[in-house]
Amino acid sequence: MRHVADSSITRFKLAMSFEYGGKTPVDKWLKFVVKNKVKELDLRLRPWYDKRRDFYYYLPKTVLRAQSLTLLKLDGLKIKGNFQVGLPSLKLLFLIRVSGLNDHALEDLLAKCPSLKTMVLKTCANLSTPQVCSSSLKSSEVELVTNQNIKIEAINLHSLDIMTSDETCEIMTFMDLPSRA
Repeated sequence: MRHVADSSITRFKLAMSFEYGGKTPVDKWLKFVVKNKVKELDLRLRPWYDKRRDFYYYLPKTVLRAQSLTLLKLDGLKIKGNFQVGLPSLKLLFLIRVSGLNDHALEDLLAKCPSLKTMVLKTCANLSTPQVCSSSLKSSEVELVTNQNIKIEAINLHSLDIMTSDETCEIMTFMDLPSRA
């Protein structure tokens, strides 16, 4: 791609079925938009199912260090291994059917998003007892899968929607905590 002076892409949205193995053009596109300080990134990459294996798109680590991002929507892809997070401007986070995201990784992700106002967490099966701890979070929507529990500690939370089909799920919220003197 040719670089044009003073041009920028502020919003990048991609929705497709993912059926590749190895390097894809998606990697180059994401590298380009992150380098050019994209503000809104919406990735909906449905995995391709084969009789022998599933093909997931693995999120490049640079996306989780994109300091310009204010909105991040991830749907149907996979986060692999340890990653460093640095999303100081992120206000809106949507994690839907994200594979590979464990409890510790979610906690670390949220800790590195000091400006986060809205979080949507739906059907992330690798989570068992996610802990959401954020002093900036104002609204959250959570959809739990079977045998998931959640702990939410958010003193500025105004809106909380929780959906589950599991009658045994446990929800602990800590809102309006008394101030410590």
